[in-house]
Amino acid sequence: VLDLKPALVPRAGLVWSISNSLSLKALWSNAYRAPSLNELNLNSPGLIGNRDLKPENVETYDLALSYNGHNIYSSANTFYSRLTDIIQGKLIAHPPILQYQNTGNIQIMGAGWEIKGYLTKALLVSGSVNYQESFNDNGQWDLLPVPLYTGKLGISYVSTEGWDVGVANVFMGDYSRLFTTG
Repeated sequence: VLDLKPALVPRAGLVWSISNSLSLKALWSNAYRAPSLNELNLNSPGLIGNRDLKPENVETYDLALSYNGHNIYSSANTFYSRLTDIIQGKLIAHPPILQYQNTGNIQIMGAGWEIKGYLTKALLVSGSVNYQESFNDNGQWDLLPVPLYTGKLGISYVSTEGWDVGVANVFMGDYSRLFTTG
Protein backbone atom coordinates (compact mmCIF):
# COMPACT_ATOMS: atom_id res chain seq x y z
CA VAL A 1 0.00 0.00 0.00
CA LEU A 2 1.36 3.41 -0.97
CA ASP A 3 1.45 6.15 1.62
CA LEU A 4 0.16 9.03 -0.52
CA LYS A 5 -0.28 12.33 1.29
CA PRO A 6 -2.20 15.33 -0.01
CA ALA A 7 -0.20 18.42 -0.92
CA LEU A 8 -1.10 22.05 -1.36
CA VAL A 9 0.10 23.46 -4.70
CA PRO A 10 -0.69 27.19 -4.62
CA ARG A 11 -0.56 29.52 -7.61
CA ALA A 12 -1.04 33.26 -7.80
CA GLY A 13 -0.98 35.80 -10.56
CA LEU A 14 -1.53 39.47 -11.24
CA VAL A 15 -2.35 41.07 -14.58
CA TRP A 16 -2.08 44.82 -15.00
CA SER A 17 -3.58 46.33 -18.14
CA ILE A 18 -1.33 49.34 -18.48
CA SER A 19 -3.24 50.51 -21.57
CA ASN A 20 -5.59 49.03 -24.18
CA SER A 21 -2.64 47.36 -25.92
CA LEU A 22 -0.03 46.89 -23.17
CA SER A 23 -0.19 44.53 -20.19
CA LEU A 24 2.11 43.17 -17.52
CA LYS A 25 1.62 39.72 -16.01
CA ALA A 26 3.33 38.33 -12.90
CA LEU A 27 2.86 34.69 -11.85
CA TRP A 28 4.06 32.52 -8.99
CA SER A 29 3.38 28.83 -8.70
CA ASN A 30 4.39 25.81 -6.70
CA ALA A 31 3.97 22.24 -7.95
CA TYR A 32 5.27 18.74 -7.34
CA ARG A 33 5.79 15.40 -9.07
CA ALA A 34 5.14 12.36 -6.94
CA PRO A 35 7.50 9.39 -7.36
CA SER A 36 6.34 6.91 -10.01
CA LEU A 37 5.54 3.28 -9.23
CA ASN A 38 8.86 2.26 -10.82
CA GLU A 39 10.81 4.77 -8.73
CA LEU A 40 9.19 3.37 -5.60
CA ASN A 41 9.07 -0.36 -6.35
CA LEU A 42 11.38 -1.36 -9.21
CA ASN A 43 13.57 -4.38 -8.46
CA SER A 44 15.80 -5.14 -11.44
CA PRO A 45 19.46 -6.28 -11.53
CA GLY A 46 20.88 -2.78 -12.14
CA LEU A 47 18.24 -0.42 -10.74
CA ILE A 48 16.05 -0.63 -7.65
CA GLY A 49 13.23 1.49 -6.28
CA ASN A 50 13.09 3.37 -3.01
CA ARG A 51 9.88 3.54 -0.95
CA ASP A 52 11.28 6.48 1.08
CA LEU A 53 11.30 8.92 -1.86
CA LYS A 54 9.80 12.37 -1.41
CA PRO A 55 8.04 14.21 -4.25
CA GLU A 56 10.06 16.49 -6.50
CA ASN A 57 9.05 20.14 -6.01
CA VAL A 58 9.20 23.15 -8.31
CA GLU A 59 8.64 26.80 -7.50
CA THR A 60 8.42 29.22 -10.44
CA TYR A 61 8.26 32.98 -10.93
CA ASP A 62 7.25 34.44 -14.32
CA LEU A 63 7.09 38.02 -15.52
CA ALA A 64 5.74 38.95 -18.99
CA LEU A 65 5.14 42.21 -20.80
CA SER A 66 2.74 41.95 -23.77
CA TYR A 67 1.76 44.29 -26.57
CA ASN A 68 -1.37 43.60 -28.61
CA GLY A 69 -1.84 46.29 -31.22
CA HIS A 70 -3.34 46.58 -34.68
CA ASN A 71 -2.35 43.37 -36.54
CA ILE A 72 0.65 42.71 -34.27
CA TYR A 73 1.28 40.87 -31.01
CA SER A 74 4.54 40.72 -29.09
CA SER A 75 5.62 39.64 -25.65
CA ALA A 76 8.82 39.52 -23.65
CA ASN A 77 9.09 37.28 -20.62
CA THR A 78 11.51 36.06 -18.01
CA PHE A 79 11.30 33.20 -15.55
CA TYR A 80 13.09 31.56 -12.63
CA SER A 81 12.37 28.03 -11.37
CA ARG A 82 13.88 26.06 -8.50
CA LEU A 83 13.46 22.28 -8.57
CA THR A 84 14.18 20.48 -5.29
CA ASP A 85 14.30 16.84 -4.14
CA ILE A 86 15.01 15.71 -7.72
CA ILE A 87 14.63 11.94 -8.16
CA GLN A 88 17.62 10.27 -9.83
CA GLY A 89 19.31 6.91 -9.90
CA LYS A 90 22.40 6.98 -7.65
CA LEU A 91 25.15 4.38 -7.39
CA ILE A 92 24.82 2.47 -4.10
CA ALA A 93 26.95 -0.67 -4.61
CA HIS A 94 29.60 -2.35 -6.71
CA PRO A 95 29.03 -4.06 -9.15
CA PRO A 96 26.97 -1.11 -10.32
CA ILE A 97 23.56 -1.00 -8.71
CA LEU A 98 21.58 2.21 -8.90
CA GLN A 99 18.79 3.15 -6.52
CA TYR A 100 16.34 6.01 -6.99
CA GLN A 101 17.07 8.78 -4.48
CA ASN A 102 16.19 12.43 -3.87
CA THR A 103 19.37 14.22 -4.94
CA GLY A 104 19.45 17.97 -4.53
CA ASN A 105 18.22 20.77 -6.73
CA ILE A 106 18.48 22.56 -10.05
CA GLN A 107 17.71 26.21 -10.72
CA ILE A 108 16.59 27.27 -14.19
CA MET A 109 16.25 30.80 -15.46
CA GLY A 110 15.65 32.30 -18.82
CA ALA A 111 14.00 34.83 -21.04
CA GLY A 112 12.12 34.90 -24.29
CA TRP A 113 10.64 37.20 -26.89
CA GLU A 114 8.00 36.48 -29.50
CA ILE A 115 6.33 38.52 -32.19
CA LYS A 116 3.64 37.79 -34.74
CA GLY A 117 1.79 39.99 -37.09
CA TYR A 118 -0.30 40.06 -40.23
CA LEU A 119 1.40 41.54 -43.30
CA THR A 120 -1.98 41.23 -45.06
CA LYS A 121 -5.34 39.81 -43.94
CA ALA A 122 -4.16 36.37 -45.10
CA LEU A 123 -0.39 36.41 -44.45
CA LEU A 124 0.92 35.94 -40.90
CA VAL A 125 4.60 36.01 -39.95
CA SER A 126 5.92 34.95 -36.54
CA GLY A 127 9.20 34.60 -34.75
CA SER A 128 10.63 33.94 -31.32
CA VAL A 129 13.95 33.78 -29.48
CA ASN A 130 14.45 31.98 -26.16
CA TYR A 131 17.35 31.60 -23.76
CA GLN A 132 17.60 29.39 -20.68
CA GLU A 133 20.35 28.19 -18.38
CA SER A 134 20.46 25.83 -15.43
CA PHE A 135 22.75 25.33 -12.45
CA ASN A 136 22.86 23.67 -9.05
CA ASP A 137 24.27 24.47 -5.60
CA ASN A 138 27.52 22.62 -6.47
CA GLY A 139 28.39 25.19 -9.14
CA GLN A 140 27.58 22.92 -12.09
CA TRP A 141 25.99 24.66 -15.09
CA ASP A 142 23.96 23.61 -18.14
CA LEU A 143 22.41 20.56 -16.49
CA LEU A 144 19.40 20.06 -18.79
CA PRO A 145 19.39 18.27 -22.16
CA VAL A 146 18.17 21.35 -24.03
CA PRO A 147 20.17 24.03 -25.87
CA LEU A 148 20.73 27.39 -24.24
CA TYR A 149 19.32 29.27 -27.26
CA THR A 150 16.40 28.49 -29.57
CA GLY A 151 14.66 30.54 -32.20
CA LYS A 152 11.77 30.12 -34.60
CA LEU A 153 10.66 31.87 -37.78
CA GLY A 154 7.44 31.07 -39.56
CA ILE A 155 4.97 32.26 -42.14
CA SER A 156 1.43 31.11 -42.82
CA TYR A 157 -1.30 31.88 -45.32
CA VAL A 158 -5.06 31.58 -44.77
CA SER A 159 -7.18 31.44 -47.92
CA THR A 160 -10.66 32.91 -48.27
CA GLU A 161 -11.86 29.35 -48.98
CA GLY A 162 -10.91 28.28 -45.44
CA TRP A 163 -7.69 26.31 -45.97
CA ASP A 164 -4.33 27.39 -44.65
CA VAL A 165 -0.71 26.48 -45.15
CA GLY A 166 2.36 27.38 -43.14
CA VAL A 167 6.03 26.72 -42.82
CA ALA A 168 8.37 27.30 -39.89
CA ASN A 169 12.02 26.74 -39.13
CA VAL A 170 13.35 26.13 -35.63
CA PHE A 171 16.94 27.07 -34.85
CA MET A 172 18.64 25.40 -31.91
CA GLY A 173 21.92 26.29 -30.28
CA ASP A 174 24.53 23.80 -29.17
CA TYR A 175 23.81 21.34 -26.40
CA SER A 176 25.89 21.31 -23.24
CA ARG A 177 29.04 19.15 -23.41
CA LEU A 178 27.46 17.17 -20.57
CA PHE A 179 25.06 15.68 -23.16
CA THR A 180 27.31 15.48 -26.22
CA THR A 181 30.49 13.78 -24.94
CA GLY A 182 31.28 10.47 -23.34
